[in-house]
Amino acid sequence: MRILNGIDVLLRDFPSYLKKSSIAYFTNRSGVTHDYRPGYIAMIEKGVRIKFLLTPEHGLYGAFQAGEEVKETLDPLTGIPVVSTYGKKSLSAIAEGVDVVIFDIQDIGLRFYTYVSSLKLLLESVENQKVIVLDRINPLGRKVEGGLIEEDYRSFVGSVDVPIRHGLTIGEMARFIAKDLDVDLEIVGVEGWHGESIYEIEDYPFIPPSPAINSWDTIFFYMLTVFFEGSNVSEGRGTYNPFRIFGAPYFDLRDYINLEGLFMEQYRFLPLEFIPTSSKHSGEVCRGFEIVPLKKFGEFSVFDGVILFLSIRELYPEDFELIKYSDRFFIDLLTGTDLVRKNDESFIDRWLKEAERFREERREFLLYPGD
Repeated sequence: MRILNGIDVLLRDFPSYLKKSSIAYFTNRSGVTHDYRPGYIAMIEKGVRIKFLLTPEHGLYGAFQAGEEVKETLDPLTGIPVVSTYGKKSLSAIAEGVDVVIFDIQDIGLRFYTYVSSLKLLLESVENQKVIVLDRINPLGRKVEGGLIEEDYRSFVGSVDVPIRHGLTIGEMARFIAKDLDVDLEIVGVEGWHGESIYEIEDYPFIPPSPAINSWDTIFFYMLTVFFEGSNVSEGRGTYNPFRIFGAPYFDLRDYINLEGLFMEQYRFLPLEFIPTSSKHSGEVCRGFEIVPLKKFGEFSVFDGVILFLSIRELYPEDFELIKYSDRFFIDLLTGTDLVRKNDESFIDRWLKEAERFREERREFLLYPGD
């Protein structure tokens, strides 16, 4: 059975009141129908009046890199104003004058991917508007890993208190966020999904949800190397293989032996050199490794990524540096704690317990089978 995302279900069972409503449509390139049509274009063809388009980090067409300011413009297809929400503290003023905000973006199932924070910002900002979230699958499936966020380490890469790998769809996440809010929320659910990861699904439409997530594979590698964003190690941004390759000018290619020994033949670490065209070490020759898995993507783990991060720091203690963001270590914001940075192994037991508690807590918010 073909999976129908929320946009497909909405177009099929179209509510006539939307033609009489003033709409703000929160989306990016990933918000496509099952036959790869931009969702907002399909809505306009249904007779919906979209007052403006809202976009998250990276912009409507994914032209802006991580952390870059997103410029506001007119959509070249429709002439509709495109309003960036990235960097905003509230969307209340933006939402004035519309009746309904429709949210349709493909999330990837990891807490620090900022679309979750954009959704939270929206739900906290609306006052008299109805919010319709058009749900999409979680490509990582239902697995839960990682701990919750300590209060001191909340940020835009960690604003919702869920584990790093939370196992929720974006619609279920909306239900979880809205539990403490007074908001008129409707979820248009997915049909045909039973909690599978993306590699158990055929013919699911893929459009890169952000510039560096250029394939479904990349999401799994992102889970491994994203922690290097908290350091001076390149996680492969600005290369042909973001997140699958990593390195820095100071790496020793002979260390592939150490890494493969550490992971007990779960991954190969092929030596290579690369020159990033953007982000860290742009224009410099980096030595590093390409990760080649010897196990299935579904067996990748958040813990693998943390172990890799700590191992590289131990290999290069004189050259490895941690990066700060607004006077806080970015690795603390990614992990939601300072225990990883301090190499305090108590985080392992704590994360396991918190993930197990969350599995129980999330049950009331689930819309689909699979746990």
